Amino acid sequence: MHPILGTWDVRLKTPIGTLGAVYAFSDTSGVLAGTASTTSETVPLAAIVCDGPRVTWRQSVTRPMRLNLDFDVVVDGETLTGHSRAGRLPRTTVTGTRRTNREKLNSLQGNRRTATEAAQARTSHLQRLRLRPDGSECAGQGRDPH
Repeated sequence: MHPILGTWDVRLKTPIGTLGAVYAFSDTSGVLAGTASTTSETVPLAAIVCDGPRVTWRQSVTRPMRLNLDFDVVVDGETLTGHSRAGRLPRTTVTGTRRTNREKLNSLQGNRRTATEAAQARTSHLQRLRLRPDGSECAGQGRDPH
């Protein structure tokens, strides 16, 4: 089993500040796959190689700017440390912690609550405007007949 498998909260200390991302690594029939997600995008990982505790991969990002990144990290139990490099730019320090099953569940539940709350807020807003979800008016609802 590869030591990188799972979901990781990763911090990248870049020249423009510390960036956070969630990395997810999986193994399908012996082939490693992964994604990196930030608030602005989710990108696939390429050329993932696991050599004992050392893991390398490549990824392309478009935010905060368009870059091709090479990563080289070492996994030690529930933590990872290493660096990434984008061409001639300085190396970026990379650290991460593996998420536990409880953290994954809490994250999923939080996302569901957020989606539910957004739907409720939209419905409430439409009701105040006296509109149906399709944009048509609700005839007679809340109107003063006089």
